[in-house]
Formats: sequence, structure tokens, C-alpha cells
Amino acid sequence: MSGSNPSTRLPAFSRFGAPTLSAARSASTRRGITLLSPIQVLAAIAALSFVVNGALQQFEMQVTGGRVPFYPAVLKVCLLGLFPITLLLRGGRYKSNQRAVVFGLLFFGYLLFDVLFLLFYGNYKVSEILLGYNTYFSLALLAIVSLLIPLKIRSRHLVISLCLLAVACAVIGLEQYLKNAPILPTESSDKHFAVQVFSSGTYFNSFSLFEVPKAFALFFVFISSLLVAMWRRSRYRPIILVLLPASMAMCWIAHARTELVALGWALIASAYLTFRKSRSFIRWIPIAAFVSGIAVAFVAYFSFSQITGVHSFANTSSFVARILEWRYYVSMLRDVGAGKLLFGMGFVENASLSAINGPLSIDNIYLSVVLDIGLIGLILYLMLAWVLWEEVLSTLKFGATSLHIAVAATMSTFFLMGIFSNAPGLIVAYFLLYAISDDVEPVPIRDQDISENPRARAGGGNVGVVRA
Repeated sequence: MSGSNPSTRLPAFSRFGAPTLSAARSASTRRGITLLSPIQVLAAIAALSFVVNGALQQFEMQVTGGRVPFYPAVLKVCLLGLFPITLLLRGGRYKSNQRAVVFGLLFFGYLLFDVLFLLFYGNYKVSEILLGYNTYFSLALLAIVSLLIPLKIRSRHLVISLCLLAVACAVIGLEQYLKNAPILPTESSDKHFAVQVFSSGTYFNSFSLFEVPKAFALFFVFISSLLVAMWRRSRYRPIILVLLPASMAMCWIAHARTELVALGWALIASAYLTFRKSRSFIRWIPIAAFVSGIAVAFVAYFSFSQITGVHSFANTSSFVARILEWRYYVSMLRDVGAGKLLFGMGFVENASLSAINGPLSIDNIYLSVVLDIGLIGLILYLMLAWVLWEEVLSTLKFGATSLHIAVAATMSTFFLMGIFSNAPGLIVAYFLLYAISDDVEPVPIRDQDISENPRARAGGGNVGVVRA
């Protein structure tokens, strides 16, 4: 087989030098990967429930007559328990030397230290601190572990499941919008679950199967990015022309303005990753999106005195309410000692944790993390978020699945979303989809950056990506 013959087809190799496609799949079978199928199914269900984060609770309320006996935190513990089982079934083989894993271990090592600090200086119980960590950081822990011990779920199966969920969520959300009513329960009878939704006589935020309308809008930011990535397949294009505007409309009916700004950046990122060969610009999209968010904040602040009295997209009263919230907590930080400023006070925005919950909403992930685990924790958290972003981009370098492109596009909005909400914690749930998946969607050499791909320079063929 000669590299000079343009008609030859070399085996597809990953950036680790491992053969992909049939070679990888047969090797997986030889290692007994088929024994993991039940684990993969359970992991996929868990990950999808973290994305559509109110579906499980709504199902429980329908079955039990209004109660939510099964906490989502239990599902996270169960998923975490699947990884050592996976490791044993694979004979102790795991991925190493990943920067994301190193930064993840560094961050969670800091969290363990901060537990001791909050115990001695915050007068909290261990259970309260851990439940607070569950609110912001548990999905990041799961994502890091799944990078270390990948579950290798076919991304095609995840995409099909996500599309079916998107149809169900769109139908329910549209019905809520047209009837101007929740339709579904907004609170469980045992007070274990509540939807955080604004409603007035003439105005209602659709939330579909999610805990908050923002999560509903974010889901369709992801779905819109996925549809753009799927444009590469010509057989999907007619239906994408219909579904993409419908998906974008779901962000509108949720009345989540931050997510509308995020939608624009996610579509840019998805289109750029799908159609452009050179991807040097894409690395800085999170920073550009963050700057645009700051600009939106300034416009909202200075236009507050001009537009009031009408609850609409043009009304900025909710933003000014956030400013009042932020002022309250910033003034609180000014009055604490250096220790609590550096290592946090254990405040978490979670109504079920009254002992460590602040009196006002925070609606800002940067301020939220400082209040919980301090300035040092915020720095480590943002470093981890950037490393996770670069982890996704590294896989996209030589071609990737539509799922991976959509995850990258959604991840690009992390720093923007953090300005106005705690939704970045939800974005990590989408990274978890990337981390548990392991599929190959070959991209023709002509669509790749050949200068960076040694296998492509060697001659012809399709190059796939497998995260070994």
C-alpha cells in the first residue's frame, strides 16, 4: 500500500495512533466490552436526566400521585458507582495523562480541603457542605471521572435519544406557551421538588420538563447547534430546514434573554466547527461571548429608566433586580475576613438547603462560587471550565461527531451564561454527554486541516477520532 497512490485507503487512526472504526470495534469486543452494555444504558439514562433535569421528577410525580421519593443526587451516586465497575470489567485499563483529569483532581482536592475550612470556620455540618457541593460541582466530578474511565457509549444512540426528548419537550413547552399555564405540576407534595418559574396573569415562562425555564432554553441552544452540525449529511437537510427555526423558537418562548444571546454564539461556533477547516479562531469564542454579555449588561443598566412597566424582552427590571442582589452579596463579602473571602462561606443557591442558603437569589456563577468556596475556588473552577472546553476542541481537531460539535458549541457559552445565572452548572451536563460517548463519524480528508494531520498527509482515506 503506497501513500503516493491517491486511490488507496489507509486505516483511520486517532491522534493517539490507535486504529479506528472496525479495528477499534473488534478490539473492544475482544476486551469484553459487550459486558458493559447494561452499564452503558444506565449511564446514558442518568446523563440524559441531568440534561433534561426535571423529567425524572415529573415522571415520579405522575406515578406516585405528586411525591418525589427518588432524589436526583442518588442517580449521581449510582452513576459514580458505575465507573469502578467499568474499570474492573476492563481489567484495570484507564486513560491517563489528560490535562482535564489533572485539573479536575486539583479542583476536587481543593474542595476536600475546603470542607475542613467550612467545618471549623463556618459551623456547618458535613452533610450540608456536601449537599451544597452537589448543587454546583457534582456534574463536573462525574465528567472528570468519565474522561478517566470512558463508558464508550455510541454517540449516535445518544443523538437519537436527545432528538426524541427534544420533540417531547417542544410539544409540552409550546402547549404551556399557548395556554399560558404550567400544565405540569410545579411543586411536589413532599416539597422535594419545585419548578422555579415566573408567572403573572398575562405572562408565563415555559419550562417544559425542566426545573427552570433557562434550562429549557439552554437545551434548545444545544439542539439548534446539533442540527447545524448535522447539516453535513445531505439526507438530513430538508428536515433541518424545518426543525432549526422551531428549535430556536423554543428559546424564545422560554423568555430567557441570556440564552438568546448564547444561542447566537453557539450557532456561530457550531457552524464554524462544521464547515471551516482552520479552527484557530474558535478557541476564543468563549471570551468573545463573555465580552458580549458584559455589553448586554451595560445596555440593560442604562436603558432601565427608559423602559419600565411592561414585562417583555425589552424590559430590564429583572436585570436591575439582579444588580441589587449582587450588591447585597458583594457588601457581605466586604465585611468578612480574608479567610472567608479566599476560601468561601458555604453559601449555596438551593432552596432545599435553608441552613446554607442566602436570603436572595444570586444569579451569577462567579459570585455564587466565591460565596461557596472562595476566590481560590473560583479561580480553580474557571481554569477547570477552560480546560474542559479545550478538551472538547482537541477531539474536534481531526473530525468529530455531530454530538461533539454541539457539545463544544454549548460549552462555548459557559462564561457568558455565568454573568446572569447559575446555568453553567447545567452546561457541564452536556460535557458529560461528550465524556461518556465514544463514536467515530469519519470526515473526508478534504474537509480537514491536512497540515495538522500526519495520517492525512500520508495519503487518502477518511480519518476518524476515537478517544481510546
